[in-house]
Amino acid sequence: MKIMLFGMESSGKTELVRSLSGRAGESARFRGTTLACEAYKKGELTYIDSPGIFRDVDSQTYRIAIARMQSEERVLLVVHALYAHEQLPELLSLVAGKKGIVVLTHWDQVRAHPQAAHLLHTEGISWGACDCRRCTRGFVGESRRDRVAHRLIR
Repeated sequence: MKIMLFGMESSGKTELVRSLSGRAGESARFRGTTLACEAYKKGELTYIDSPGIFRDVDSQTYRIAIARMQSEERVLLVVHALYAHEQLPELLSLVAGKKGIVVLTHWDQVRAHPQAAHLLHTEGISWGACDCRRCTRGFVGESRRDRVAHRLIR
């Protein structure tokens, strides 16, 4: 089963997909490092990392991410928690009709700002949160990976 990670640039998609798949790697600390879709296999699941999108920018990487997302049934929408209140309405409209969940990344930076969680709760959207900077160091353990995968498969 394929699951596409989709979101704005620098939202933490690559860190999250590496953690979910159990694949080690170092993330670059600058924008625009994922230029193509890349598959990460974990058992029966294939996670597809995608380039981040920019608002109001029609670039080649934007077109790649949008086209791939439109061809997939399941989407893991990755949103930087600090900007969720701005980005969620647009991103949710792009993934309308897809199965999936929302993951709010960089949660450690926003715990005092519950607006994003409130928005998702009122919309009835399944969501989770994590600190992507710690994902590759075991923050997303096997049981959490299984819970994310189970939510996406349903």
